Amino acid sequence: MRLRLFIFVAFLSYSSCTEDANILFQMNMETDFSIAPGLNTFETFIFPISQVPTNINAFIGSNDPNGIEGIYPMRATISAPFNNFDWSIVRLVSIDLISTTDPTLRKEIFYQDQISLNEQNELRLFSSSTEVKDLLLEQSVNIEIRFNFRNITPAETPSRINMSFFADGTQ
Repeated sequence: MRLRLFIFVAFLSYSSCTEDANILFQMNMETDFSIAPGLNTFETFIFPISQVPTNINAFIGSNDPNGIEGIYPMRATISAPFNNFDWSIVRLVSIDLISTTDPTLRKEIFYQDQISLNEQNELRLFSSSTEVKDLLLEQSVNIEIRFNFRNITPAETPSRINMSFFADGTQ
C-alpha cells in the first residue's frame, strides 16, 4: 500500500512539472506621487497618476512584439525616499493599471492587505497573477493607488512606487 501511495505521489509530482517560462525581458517602471496630510481612517483614498510612460520600445529591444505571450507583474515597493515615513499607518493598499485609450480597461496588479505594524522603510506589495500585456504595450498607462490608513497621515509625504514586470514568450 505504501509503495502504491509513493508511486502515485511521485507521478503527480513529475506530471505537474512544466517547462520554465521563456522570459524575454524584465520591465521596470517608477513614478512619484504625494500622500497628503490629515487623511482619515474611514475612507479609501485614491491617488491617480496619469500618463506614466511604459518605455515599452526600450524594453522590447530586438524582440518581436508578436512573440510576447504575456507580461506579468513581478514585484513592487512603495517608499518615501525623502522622508522617514512610518508605513505601518497603512492598513491596505492596491494598485491598478488603467488604459489611457480605454478607461474601462483596468487591472489590479499589486496589493498588500496584511501590512505589518513593524513596516518602517517601505511597503512590499504582492503581485497579482493578472496578465497585462494589452496595457503595457501602450506608450503610457494610468495608475491608480488606493490606500486605507490605520492612523491619520501626519504630514505631506512625497512617495515613490517601483514596479517590475516580466515578459514571457518565444523568440
